[in-house]
Amino acid sequence: MGSDYYAPTFAARSSVARLGVFINLSASLGDIGYLGQWTLQLFAATNLRIYPGMEIGQIMWWKPLGTVDLYRGKYQGSSGPCATRIHYDFSAS
Repeated sequence: MGSDYYAPTFAARSSVARLGVFINLSASLGDIGYLGQWTLQLFAATNLRIYPGMEIGQIMWWKPLGTVDLYRGKYQGSSGPCATRIHYDFSAS
């Protein structure tokens, strides 16, 4: 999922939030130019079940104004579960 022309944002459905599920606490804005699977941050305040196909959120697409630098970062093209790549941010000098 992604686009070279629009910035995606993700928000939880309010009915899911009322169950105590919090989604994307720190990464609700996607980068323009990122193409790949999103990793969602899920936190449940209580025990509950999330079922396959359950609608837990919605994507919104925003058109930017002005010049855009496309994302070309360490997660480009991600597919499936992906461990952190934060160590790429630090040089081995």
